[in-house]
Amino acid sequence: MADERPPLRDALRMIRSVSRGSAVDPPQSFLRTAIEMRSGTPADSPMTLADVMSDPGLRELRTPALGVGERAFDFTLSRFDDAAQTVRLSQFEAEKPVALVLGSYTCPPFRAGLASVQEVYRRHRERVAFLMIYIREAHPEEGWVLARNRRLGIAIADPTSFEERAMVARSCAARMELEMPVLVDELGNEVARQYGGWPMRLYLIDRDGRVAYQGADGPFGFKPAELEAAIRAELSREARA
Repeated sequence: MADERPPLRDALRMIRSVSRGSAVDPPQSFLRTAIEMRSGTPADSPMTLADVMSDPGLRELRTPALGVGERAFDFTLSRFDDAAQTVRLSQFEAEKPVALVLGSYTCPPFRAGLASVQEVYRRHRERVAFLMIYIREAHPEEGWVLARNRRLGIAIADPTSFEERAMVARSCAARMELEMPVLVDELGNEVARQYGGWPMRLYLIDRDGRVAYQGADGPFGFKPAELEAAIRAELSREARA
């Protein structure tokens, strides 16, 4: 297996982000966060990091089926608050770029990064459509459990129906005070699979329906600043066209 360890600067950046806390995570020291990330798996966890990295199904969910410049995978997903209301990615073609934010509530780095994503959203929401896509849980009770999540009361069983996943997405949206629209991936995880979105990833789709920016795989590649730079570049390109 290839060495999948992140560059040191990305690991340090992520630890620093998580240590700052989120809407539900209290701030804590950099050192404590680093220790948690290295040894924060309780003894009764069904899976470990090694299990996750070797699981072929999870590897598939981490590996994109598309790349920059390629046609984005079109999807139609329901809103988290009303399954009857759906959004199709291609409805934005020729109108505005689309930023995709993929992740789940049980992922501490995702929770920590959402505040920065929402700042990007507030700055660009008039010219860019933002869609958060709620995907398969990163740390469910049946998988790789984190002591940090349990300490915060975030002990979530992996949903077995769309309705259950939508319910967790509603809880996430409320507790994280999300402002951007939230869609829910189906239980077959097709959107997560096509975009390699598990456990978290960022994308920008241009007005032609092609991938303008593909963030690196999460959690270390989840960089809202990169997404914003891609948005500014895309809007500048459109202005020159």
